[in-house]
Amino acid sequence: MATVEAARIPIKEIVSRHGGTFVEQSVTHIDRSRRVVSTGTEEFSWDVASIAIGSRVEHPLPVEPGVVAFGAKPVARLPELFSTAVRMLELSQDRPLKVVFIGGGASAVELSGNLCGGMRRCRPDLAERLDLTIVTRGDTLVPRMPAAAQQISRDSLTGRGIRLQLGKAPRAVTTTAVELENGAVLAADITVFCTGLSAPPMIAASGLPHRDDGALVVSDTLRTSDDPIYGGGDCIGIDGFQLEHIGVHAVRQSAILTHNVFREPAGDPLTTLTRYVPPKSPILILNLGDKTGVLVKGERVIHGSLPYWVKERIDWAFVRSGGTRTRPALYGPPRPSRPSRPKRTP
Repeated sequence: MATVEAARIPIKEIVSRHGGTFVEQSVTHIDRSRRVVSTGTEEFSWDVASIAIGSRVEHPLPVEPGVVAFGAKPVARLPELFSTAVRMLELSQDRPLKVVFIGGGASAVELSGNLCGGMRRCRPDLAERLDLTIVTRGDTLVPRMPAAAQQISRDSLTGRGIRLQLGKAPRAVTTTAVELENGAVLAADITVFCTGLSAPPMIAASGLPHRDDGALVVSDTLRTSDDPIYGGGDCIGIDGFQLEHIGVHAVRQSAILTHNVFREPAGDPLTTLTRYVPPKSPILILNLGDKTGVLVKGERVIHGSLPYWVKERIDWAFVRSGGTRTRPALYGPPRPSRPSRPKRTP
């Protein structure tokens, strides 16, 4: 099993190798008039800026202080979800650990399926006490996918004991439960929000052009209309398009961002910038957490080990290439190094 570190792209090393300066701080404000990026302790001037800061999960419910909660984003915290579940199971002795996922989209399906599958593979001694529930106001899982993908997802999760509360709207989250609008109460030791995504508040707080969800408004060249500010991924909204928050857009935008950002200081006319054309029917693959996947392209649905294999190869090709390879490669996760054998003496 690959480590968390093996799954990280070494951004600092890549930036340094290409002559850039890597600064690990949180940006608090972008000043368009002064062309300065502030971190609270330092300021960095810019001629061209590119914003790719991802998204965060909206918490549309009242949440009581002290709740053990996670969100589907940022993904950097997801390994902590597994380790927290393991720790709480070890401390609770014989009591079940109840984890409630709020939302019925792809994130809820993948996270619940993989938490279940990961526990069975890594800690089978604890897996029987892991009690998982998905609650969503929708009448089905992954509602934007074809009916066949919805049914496959449902059968996969329920077949492994994951409970579904469909058509049930959550009202509030306490330290011990998720309360529903119909008055029912779901016991919860851990709550995982898999609800809608929004851009980090820094974009709107900086006075940059943004949508209601805080996303930076850009044209199809990924540039804002008034300033040499570009953006890509989940934190942007492209004029004329309503794109879902799926990784394929961020990956495909990266090459266009690189090209256009370097064209700007070269003085090229804006009309020569490359435009992003979203794929009409991108391939989507759900990892169900049991070594199978669901591949969706348009109305076509394929379920089994092959979609899982393809997704794993795509993801690991991207990570192990430093974010430059977007097509599947034959290599998967890096294998743990084996201890060297002692040399035989003659």
